[in-house]
Amino acid sequence: MNKKKFTWNKNFNKLIPFSILLLFFLIIPSIILIVISLTPNVNTDGTNIPVEDNWNWLGSAVWEKILISIGIAITVTILCMLIGMPFGLFLSQINSSIFKTLVVIVLTAPMWLSMLIKIIGIKTFFDTANGMPNSTFGQIYTIITLVYLNLPIFILSILNIAETMPKNLLLASKDLGRNSFQTLIFVVIPYILPGLLMGTFLVFLPSLTATGITSFVNNSNDGGLIGDWIFDLGLDSNSSNIALARISSISIVMSLLIMGIYLLCYFIPKKIVNFVGGKK
Repeated sequence: MNKKKFTWNKNFNKLIPFSILLLFFLIIPSIILIVISLTPNVNTDGTNIPVEDNWNWLGSAVWEKILISIGIAITVTILCMLIGMPFGLFLSQINSSIFKTLVVIVLTAPMWLSMLIKIIGIKTFFDTANGMPNSTFGQIYTIITLVYLNLPIFILSILNIAETMPKNLLLASKDLGRNSFQTLIFVVIPYILPGLLMGTFLVFLPSLTATGITSFVNNSNDGGLIGDWIFDLGLDSNSSNIALARISSISIVMSLLIMGIYLLCYFIPKKIVNFVGGKK
């Protein structure tokens, strides 16, 4: 019987830094969260709190807040896509490098400021437009603020990919008899798809877990989203093991939810590309 001798592949050396980062930034924190969420606690009166209570508190109110947060994040992402993709494509077709640089500087100027300054600025603008302080009630102000904060990121994600698109692809598409809309669907979007996905995740994830922004710009009693709930639990966890167990459980739920959305958004575009490719 021949025994195959194992030889160390040089490609394994490239996996070592990635494995170390994966261990310290994902695996170990996930294990800690799971252990804390499965650890029973003791109440202030000395009675034992079963492990089930670390998860049973995830009732309808929490899930409703999660669904609202997902809906707002999706709305913000769609608005950034509808505004940012045409603007990024238009900007990539400009031949003047000086004009393009000026536009990019103006576009990214809000990103140079502190997040707090930007939020206070747009909140002040809303109050001035309404004619009275603290007059922003409703999720519409949350959506506008998140679009204002994330739109430059989405535009730059599209611009970085669109600038590398060869112009002969557009000319070839027109020579084949396709109109502008067909060229956009069958040529442009498949080419800029990596930038589109990057911009989508860079906008969706921060919008889903936004902390402090929603409760500040929306003065409604229920204006905070799931990120604010997690933040409040995090403050309570400094002095309460019960809050620590609860924040661990909701963090696991949110991590699994985000991972599921990521996998869903990863496979669906591939199906779309394959479908569009089959129609060519």
